[in-house]
Amino acid sequence: MDWAMGIVGQERAIALLDAAWRRRRLAAAYLFVGAAGVGRRTTARAWVRLLLGLGLGDDLVGHPDLLWVEPTYLERGQLLTVAAAEAAGLKRRGAPQIRLEQVRQVAEFASRSPLQSQQVVVVVEQAETMAEAAANGLLKTLEESPQAVFILMAADGGAVLPTIVSRCQRVRFQRLSAEAIASLWAQMGRGTLGTELTEIAQGSMGATILAHGHMEQISESICQAIDSIPLDTTTALTLAKKVAADLDLELQQWLIQFWMQRIWRSPLPLSLRVAGVKDLERAYFCLEHYVQPRLVWEAMLLHLGQPAAP
Repeated sequence: MDWAMGIVGQERAIALLDAAWRRRRLAAAYLFVGAAGVGRRTTARAWVRLLLGLGLGDDLVGHPDLLWVEPTYLERGQLLTVAAAEAAGLKRRGAPQIRLEQVRQVAEFASRSPLQSQQVVVVVEQAETMAEAAANGLLKTLEESPQAVFILMAADGGAVLPTIVSRCQRVRFQRLSAEAIASLWAQMGRGTLGTELTEIAQGSMGATILAHGHMEQISESICQAIDSIPLDTTTALTLAKKVAADLDLELQQWLIQFWMQRIWRSPLPLSLRVAGVKDLERAYFCLEHYVQPRLVWEAMLLHLGQPAAP
């Protein structure tokens, strides 16, 4: 299975896809189900190269028989991927989604004959983000495009239109073990990986890389403070001001999740750990609903670690 070199922890998924290729018994559509960051996208790229007759190092960008669809934002009549929106400096409150306009493009692409390969291939990331109209449009396309191979990806198969799921062969991607993540981390030349980052990533290599990047952006003073609860009033207010000023909203939310892990694993009495996690959950909820960050942090830090009132 040379095509799957470097993919770790997904032996069952690889074996299923490899067998389908070797026996020339490809399904019309596949649904790659699993958490983000566990290898779905990497596996899809590797398998698509095989389907298109490309080598391991060949680039997929611009291949005439491949359409790769990502969720988009709608900005002034234009569809922008997440990467394009970030590059343009756009701040979006809503989540990106696979839109009806994109599904129409899929239908047109899937209806034509391949130019260089044995079949055309369509990959749809985050298929669970399709609204009803887009999902129904894709369902119709699946039924009418026997010459195409579709690869849909979703974190949760239950969030995809059931009639679409019924037309797909489901390929499950499991969360990675701590050993698999450590192996991948070593392959990247990153050295030793801390236990806390492994735990907060919950079996996702993508989340591990993201967590490590987040930790590098958080100052030592903030890291020290999270081990020092309860905080006195001056320290709490100073820290709230620093966090709100130094960290963007996404990083603040990640810090809260990391702090939950720290508190739950701390030697604090159980009652204080439970109360602390509830305080942090409340703060996370407020940040999600666009309450002013500094006020959220002030209220949470002043209360965090304090014994409950009788």
